[in-house]
Amino acid sequence: MTSLARRSLPDAGRSRRARVFAAGPALLSTLAPPVTHDDTAEIRFAAPLADVAILDGVCHASGSDRTHVMQGVLHEWAERELHRATVVVRMAHGNALAAETHRQTGGT
Repeated sequence: MTSLARRSLPDAGRSRRARVFAAGPALLSTLAPPVTHDDTAEIRFAAPLADVAILDGVCHASGSDRTHVMQGVLHEWAERELHRATVVVRMAHGNALAAETHRQTGGT
């Protein structure tokens, strides 16, 4: 892709991190619903400094905090994983029933 074509597309040539950082305030409005302290657990982990710098930049630009942003990221990930697991279970269950019927009829 030429540099001229790259400039004409809004996200072309930009890294994923740059696109997420640019979408910061809009991204925050779609994150996790508010949670109470009754239904939370503490999670601690080390993260690459470059990722933390982007997190801090998004927080600063949007007036949010790390906890809120990371709760949203975790919530979105959990929703995707739950959906994926549901599809896998449904597909496996459906295929298992078809295989069982096939065996009962003596099919090959």
